[in-house]
Amino acid sequence: MSAGVVAIAAVATMAIEGPAGAQPLPSGPAQQASTVIRDKVINLYTLDCLDYPSDGPRVGTWRCNGTWRQVWETPSIGGSDIIKNSTARKCLTWSGAGNDTSYLSCSSDERQIWTVKSDSHWGGFNIIHKKSGKCLDAPTDGGNRVIVWSCNNTKHQAWALS
Repeated sequence: MSAGVVAIAAVATMAIEGPAGAQPLPSGPAQQASTVIRDKVINLYTLDCLDYPSDGPRVGTWRCNGTWRQVWETPSIGGSDIIKNSTARKCLTWSGAGNDTSYLSCSSDERQIWTVKSDSHWGGFNIIHKKSGKCLDAPTDGGNRVIVWSCNNTKHQAWALS
């Protein structure tokens, strides 16, 4: 098999199965809403990691690189809680109006509460803002920012852990 065919096969496998080592969040009857998972959160469309920005308050995605900026604490499947960068100790926050997300100091603010739901269509999970009911989305038209958007079963809204 030629190198080009092998590369195409590898990309096709990644598109279908997700990035190597990516795992959906654990679920099952033993899981509680208070269970916290600490890991990289990967968008299954861009294959980039949720990233704590170095240049401003907007949360985005960036090529996975293993740095502290990409390690997040998330609730397990079915749980609702804050999503916090493990090192910066700042939380993913919906702006409260529009579609923008940012990071702020963690509090009990309803703009910071997210629900993690299994995504049977893409094999990962969705991150849904609890109050608005909108999904965390990595759009293709806005650089590397993440937004909340009406849930629509697209890969832009499917996430996995790695």
